[in-house]
Amino acid sequence: MKRNMTFAIFAAGLVAAALLAGCRPVTLPTTPPQITIANEEDTVTVEHSAGVTVIDVFSPRGIGAAQVRLSPAQARGALQVRFHLQGLEQATFHNGVAQLTVSVSSIPPYAASQMLTYDGGTRPLSADDPLWATVMLAANDAVTPTVPLTSGAFVVTLPPAFLAQDASELSLRWIDFYR
Repeated sequence: MKRNMTFAIFAAGLVAAALLAGCRPVTLPTTPPQITIANEEDTVTVEHSAGVTVIDVFSPRGIGAAQVRLSPAQARGALQVRFHLQGLEQATFHNGVAQLTVSVSSIPPYAASQMLTYDGGTRPLSADDPLWATVMLAANDAVTPTVPLTSGAFVVTLPPAFLAQDASELSLRWIDFYR
C-alpha cells in the first residue's frame, strides 16, 4: 500500500512536470501608440525601450501640434520628447489635467523657463519644483551645442509628477524660433 501511494505521488509529479514544461510566460500584446498630427509634413514617432518612452518630433515648418495616445506600458516610467528643431521658442504639453509650457532662450546660456496652467490658474516653475521638466540641448555634430541647432534636438524630460495624473494621452504643441 505504501508502494502504491509512493507510485501515485511520483506519477502525479511527472504529470505536473509535463504540464508545466509546456507553459511559457504570458506576455500581453503591446498596443502601438496612436498619433495624430496637425501638419502632414510633420513626423512624430514613439519608441519605448528599457522603461523610457521617447517621442521624436520633426517639423520642417517649425510650428505644429500632435496628439499622442500611449499604451499603458509607455505611459509609465520616464518620458522624453525630442524636438528636432533649430530653436525652441515654446513647447506645450497637456496631460488632460494641466498644461506645462517650456521655453528655451535663443542666447547663451540657453536658459529654460516654465509655466504650469491648471484649474487654479497659472504659475511659473522653478528648477526645484517637482513639476519642472529637464531640458537639454543635444547636438549630433558638436561637443557644445549652440542655437540655432543645425543637427540634434531639444530634449525635454517630463517630470514624473506631471505624468502622475495617470493620463495616457498627451497633447503637444511647438514653435521654433527659426520657422
